[in-house]
Amino acid sequence: SAGITMADQWRITSNLSSSSGTFSANWERTDTEFDKLGTGLTESSGVFSFPSNGLYLLHFHSTGAGNGDRYMGLILKVSTDNGSSYQTRAENYASVYNSGNNTWGNASIDVLLDVTNYSNFKFYFNHSSSGTITWYGDTNNTWTGLYTLRIGDT
Repeated sequence: SAGITMADQWRITSNLSSSSGTFSANWERTDTEFDKLGTGLTESSGVFSFPSNGLYLLHFHSTGAGNGDRYMGLILKVSTDNGSSYQTRAENYASVYNSGNNTWGNASIDVLLDVTNYSNFKFYFNHSSSGTITWYGDTNNTWTGLYTLRIGDT
């Protein structure tokens, strides 16, 4: 194995306020002190695809605020049949810190995926909370985003 042959990073560029749904808009490849290594992921309406087979490390993290909410969560959905169906592969829910009427929280997902047929392999992230959360996004700072490393052959 040649080691890490692909590294890529993406982020949400503007805030998203919702109690549940998909991070489907306002994605950009990070361009602040970063340039992808290798081919990188492709993205369309929040659905990501891989450039080749291999073992990938995905890390998705988020920061959000609400108004008296108790939790915020992230869900990784994966398809191995070119998007015909998706299965939940990872979830993480975080308690939020309550400061007066505002609540703040962070949630993240770390997962290794064995991509054996990259042309049919896709993924996206859902979010959930006990009330409306404003998931932070910014074009110069990664509040909510994803980095991926291809760490080797399988």
